[in-house]
Amino acid sequence: MIHDSILASNQWQYASAADIVDTTAVEVVAAKAGYRHRVTGAHALNTDLTIGTIVQIRTGTTVIGNLFVGPFVAAAPGGATDDDDYEMPLMGDVGANINVICVTTDAQVRVAVQGVTQKAS
Repeated sequence: MIHDSILASNQWQYASAADIVDTTAVEVVAAKAGYRHRVTGAHALNTDLTIGTIVQIRTGTTVIGNLFVGPFVAAAPGGATDDDDYEMPLMGDVGANINVICVTTDAQVRVAVQGVTQKAS
């Protein structure tokens, strides 16, 4: 478990300001030499009516987590979102950024990702 004093001083959060509609990686938090980012939670919402996708959470180019978001169905919108809180945080590589990327094109995805940054030991 991450100690509360580390959480208080090194927390970060990201929320996409626009829809992710292709397979281009979006940087969530920049690399920091000698430090490691840990993802503690992630949320994805897809508003596309026909296309579902998987949102990968990556450290550099290595996948460390996945969120599945189906197409948005007005009568039953629950499948168009995925929320994950990681009791054991997803660990980024030392000196690497954290990215999100959709594996399919044409979905309309918004993401929010939270985490902490720690000095590598």
